[in-house]
Amino acid sequence: MTTATVLIVEDHEANRRLLGVLLGRLGYRVLDAADGQSGLALANEHLPDLVLMDIQLPKLDGFAATTALKGQGRTRHIPVVIMTAFALKAEEERWMSSSAEAFLAKPVRLQDLTATIKRLLPEKGTAP
Repeated sequence: MTTATVLIVEDHEANRRLLGVLLGRLGYRVLDAADGQSGLALANEHLPDLVLMDIQLPKLDGFAATTALKGQGRTRHIPVVIMTAFALKAEEERWMSSSAEAFLAKPVRLQDLTATIKRLLPEKGTAP
């Protein structure tokens, strides 16, 4: 089974590190970026299997970065999970209109995160 690569795009370093450690322990290969512009560049360079995208990001917000990912031939197939502390229903609908495949409210529960990743990457596994 191939190890899936997850790109974390999150401006808060502590959140980025925590997600990276958790996903690494679950066997995923992890890439991370602190802003939307860097996240978009990493996605184009490495073509991760999934992107965890924060909404409020410097340089390029999560909506613009997700829209750009979904608008490019090389990256449009990559599932995007929007993560935000702004979990109002109207916000969820707005962000889901960006073609994201899933929406998780922060603080993200590990159980919800792993279930979402497994749902979106059924053919990919984690390291043995």
